[in-house]
Amino acid sequence: MREAVFALASIEKQIKVKDAADLIDAVDRAMDESPTNWISHYQGDLDNVQQLRHFSYSDRIRYYWSVPSVRDALEKLIFNLENQRLPATIVSQYFHQWPFGVSEAEPRQLISNHVKSSIERYYKACDYE
Repeated sequence: MREAVFALASIEKQIKVKDAADLIDAVDRAMDESPTNWISHYQGDLDNVQQLRHFSYSDRIRYYWSVPSVRDALEKLIFNLENQRLPATIVSQYFHQWPFGVSEAEPRQLISNHVKSSIERYYKACDYE
């Protein structure tokens, strides 16, 4: 989910939404305010820890989606993108599994498809059909 939501945040930035959700900032603030769910999992200098917080396979961000400020930022991000026509070329940049030429990419569907695709990768890695 994090991959898809961060991709949507990048799309929001690329299309220059006026009242952006600033979702990544909201996640960072929530993680800074309550580090219990990640602090013992990430070591290194500040830059390395920041990178791990955003892109680690252990995905400690999953514990922060229910924080009200993060949930609000996510809803605002989705609202912002639902009210825009998302350029297919930008969607394709971030969501490779989305078919070429699809012009009506809905944010919630992009998230759902990405999660499904990720789950399928895990099944394949486990040699499970």
